[in-house]
Amino acid sequence: MYVTQHGTELPKCYHQADWNYSFYVLDNQNLQQLWDWSRHNLTIKQGKIYFAFNPKLCVSEIYRMVEVAGVKGRQGSADMEQRTNGDRASCESHILKFTANSTAKNRILLKWERYRPPDYRDLISFIVYYKEAPFQNLTEYDGQDACGSNSWSMVDVDLPQSKTQEPGVYLTNLKPWTQYAIFVKAITLATSEDGRNHGAKSEIIYMKTNASVPSVPLDVLSMSNSSSQLVVRWKPPAFSNGNITYYLVRWQQQPEDTELYKHDYCHKGMKLPTRISATGAIDLEGEGDADSKQSGKTEHGQCCTCPKSPDELKAEAEEVMFQKSFENFLHNSIFMPR
Repeated sequence: MYVTQHGTELPKCYHQADWNYSFYVLDNQNLQQLWDWSRHNLTIKQGKIYFAFNPKLCVSEIYRMVEVAGVKGRQGSADMEQRTNGDRASCESHILKFTANSTAKNRILLKWERYRPPDYRDLISFIVYYKEAPFQNLTEYDGQDACGSNSWSMVDVDLPQSKTQEPGVYLTNLKPWTQYAIFVKAITLATSEDGRNHGAKSEIIYMKTNASVPSVPLDVLSMSNSSSQLVVRWKPPAFSNGNITYYLVRWQQQPEDTELYKHDYCHKGMKLPTRISATGAIDLEGEGDADSKQSGKTEHGQCCTCPKSPDELKAEAEEVMFQKSFENFLHNSIFMPR
């Protein structure tokens, strides 16, 4: 079996003499895990296995397959290149412990123990991985594929200035009342004589941010079912941001317009304002016919409209005032401010 990144068979120049390799894994840039050996079985009765140029595959994964497949006595040091397998991964030999964690509504503070590899100069930085986790059943390989995509958010954390200071980071821009899965890895260099990449990684922990103010309720509707009652209905908010225990409803009585009571509806009736579109052409000259104005007649020979009496002007003014007051009353009665 020949396994490459693109799933193609290797050319013959890669095959060792006598075709003594039964399992060949070469140049897989994003391979990090082989199989879950608690669920899968693999037995290689003849031949050996070969791993090379798999930068994210730790040698411990290869050793585990050697034991499961039953090829332990056939392998040589050249069959599993330790300098080309796992050289870009944190092949953990130490479990990092978190020392202090605290949460707020939209951020989490993390601190973990100081880590010192055999050569402190090999320690480059730390990377914190986190993602939303409704359930506590995630592994670090969830959301990753062979093409390199990753659903985990990552934060690169520099080393502390002081060797006695514990490293830490603030995770910001988080959602309120949301559970997150978090783990941290130490990034080191493979500079030891045996080619091993000494590293460290924490176990996955789960933390939940604090509650916050919920968003506004949706689709608020109000109606009157009697002369002294109002029925108000609404839908829950889109983002509860916590456990909603009760709703607070506020209302305020609006003062009524006294002019509505002074109006004589029996004699004057009720007239709603209407919009009348303009008709006829507009005089672009703005002056008109001077002779017609002086003579008081139009071009068709008709007389101009007689001026209105003071009583008519007063009645029109009252009618306009009533229409404005009545329209304001309707708006205040029908549309309630939120």
